[in-house]
Amino acid sequence: MSGKEKILFLAREFTKGGAAFLALRHIRRLQSRYDIDFLVTGPCDDEMIGLLPEGIELFRLNATPIQSDSEAIDALAELLNRKIIPLLRSYRALLATSVLTDWHACAVVGLARAGRKLVFVVDELAVPFANLPYHVQRGLEYCLLQADIVLPVSEAVWAKVKANVPAAFGRKWEILRPPIDTGPAVNRSLNPQSRAWPTGGRPAVLTVARLVPDKGIYDCLRLHHRLHGEGVEFDWFVVGTGSQEQELEAAIDSLGMSGRFVLLGERADVYQLMRECDLFVLLSKSEGCPTVVIEAMSLGRPVLMTDVNGAAELIEHMKTGVIAPCDPEKIAGLLRKLIMEPDFRETIEKNLAKREPVADAAREISNLIEKIEAPERIAPGLEPEVSILIPAYNHERFLEHAVASALMQDFASLEVIVADDASTDRTPLIAEMWRSDPRFHYHRSKENLGRTANYRHALHQLARGKWALTLDGDDHLTDPAFISVAWDSVQRHGGDRVAFAMAGHRVCKWRTDWESEQKPPIAGEEEVLNGGEYLKLLFATGFFTHLGALYNRPLAMAHHFYSAEISSSDMESFLRLALEGDVVLLNRIAGCWVQHGANASSNLPLHRIAENVVIFRRIARTAEERGLLRLTEIEADLTGYEAHTLGYLFLKTLGKSATGPLDLMKMIRIARSVNPRTVMHRRIIQPWMRHGRQWCREAMASLEQQLRDSPAAEPIRRLKRAMS
Repeated sequence: MSGKEKILFLAREFTKGGAAFLALRHIRRLQSRYDIDFLVTGPCDDEMIGLLPEGIELFRLNATPIQSDSEAIDALAELLNRKIIPLLRSYRALLATSVLTDWHACAVVGLARAGRKLVFVVDELAVPFANLPYHVQRGLEYCLLQADIVLPVSEAVWAKVKANVPAAFGRKWEILRPPIDTGPAVNRSLNPQSRAWPTGGRPAVLTVARLVPDKGIYDCLRLHHRLHGEGVEFDWFVVGTGSQEQELEAAIDSLGMSGRFVLLGERADVYQLMRECDLFVLLSKSEGCPTVVIEAMSLGRPVLMTDVNGAAELIEHMKTGVIAPCDPEKIAGLLRKLIMEPDFRETIEKNLAKREPVADAAREISNLIEKIEAPERIAPGLEPEVSILIPAYNHERFLEHAVASALMQDFASLEVIVADDASTDRTPLIAEMWRSDPRFHYHRSKENLGRTANYRHALHQLARGKWALTLDGDDHLTDPAFISVAWDSVQRHGGDRVAFAMAGHRVCKWRTDWESEQKPPIAGEEEVLNGGEYLKLLFATGFFTHLGALYNRPLAMAHHFYSAEISSSDMESFLRLALEGDVVLLNRIAGCWVQHGANASSNLPLHRIAENVVIFRRIARTAEERGLLRLTEIEADLTGYEAHTLGYLFLKTLGKSATGPLDLMKMIRIARSVNPRTVMHRRIIQPWMRHGRQWCREAMASLEQQLRDSPAAEPIRRLKRAMS
């Protein structure tokens, strides 16, 4: 045993490229202090493996790419069941590089047993987050949420990630430049004969890059050919190999640039070449933060680079280097100036010598060790201020998103509880993903309690926070700041006097682009109402949301929250709770109510509809008894809301619990029992008509079947077609 603490490096691949060399250099820097395991989830190059220092234990997952949500769940089960050594060991820290779009690598970030988790972000997302497959989005969010700190190589890269990925909101982050090791800068000999290449006294331009399309080597060749034709004489040397090598060689010959534009292949003396070049050029189309530019500047060389990520953070334009817009004409003009004006290059060299070094290996190593050895993330000793409760029953398709969206909240004193109501699907497996987050708790009931009882159990027995939010396992939050904003607003408006703060939500249809937005109908950012005013607003506008309500947990428990064994138990609870304090409405969207056909409101039996609607008038009468409103003032709105709710629920029963012509009469009796004035209300006419059309179609189909080939069947067929 070495006595050194153990850390785990993780990469999605270990092939030639910036991410692999970043991992390699960090490993070399940290090897003297830590025992290092290295896990690669995807492809490896034997040549890169050969560069690993002795003593590094390499593990290869050889994972098959994931293509769908269901495959992701299968892959999670495989990861947990396989005896993967790095997932069985405990580490001081996990350091993950360039893993964000690889599902397996992101899953390992969460599953690894490490006191600290550091995620390096080397480049921006190649594909916008919204266009990534659903399972990749969830894996990416999962990875960022599990990280103690995110370490992007440039501010520009992180800005792009934050603009695209909701989970990046509120994450702790800090810039960590790619590590380099060029040795000390040296006085460069101006004697052309001492150079590593013959130039005949012409200026030497150097590019170090892979020969792939993104690095713009063809652009370099065309630019050189153009300037050569204009009489601007210099030689251009390119170090690197890649898929375009043969095409480039052929293009060099066809343009007559042999001996002027030279592909040097792989070189061991790259830093010597950098020291001796007159100008370093990188015309990449995309970069995270170009390591070769940092190296060239550290060696005191003037640099011309395209305006990609990290450029403006490294170079002060026209003083310590040149940043070119991605425009061929402007690049040509700037390169011409740099070649034709040696005094300009010399001024850049002098400015570089005066400025603080671009890279400082000792400082960088110390900074990284400090992050590795920072105190472990632990659950707070005090009870959390807010509990997000996630009741779940067979929600394996949605639960991962629900939990991620809850843990995404930027509120510091938070716990997230999954209350699994004895699910028969793979809900327990998905909950395993979050085992390393101290804010997360999973409880599985031994037997199915039922929806409302599970709500009640989570609120009374599992939650610890003074404030709570109930997020069904098939819904999710979309505003990472919602809890913070709601909690601040509650404190501002009297704390314990507030019953709940409620924002809006989107209604989203699963696996479609359809959605609608429901915000509170208020003019400003927030508005405070008493219970009677809130009921008036609800009956007049229909505004209500369950997932966007942060409620006073002691007050809710004292007034028997979630006690009504009905589908609308959530609404009944909040309407009663509104009578016990103030209601704060927030003019923002908290999350998505996902409609997928298995929601409780979509499967309510016909005979249970009335009990879910009579609650409105009953609670309104209680409010009147307390002097909070007068029924006569709200009668029209209340009747309209009753009719609207009846109509919505009746429509949901068509083809399910309401299938025959007699059910239309049952619906009418139900409406009369709630409020006779709803029977012919305009808001209930649609379900009557829908049910009537359905009954007529079924009756005609039955009659047509009975008549079969009789001539009398034809008029019935024509009428059916007309009704369709």
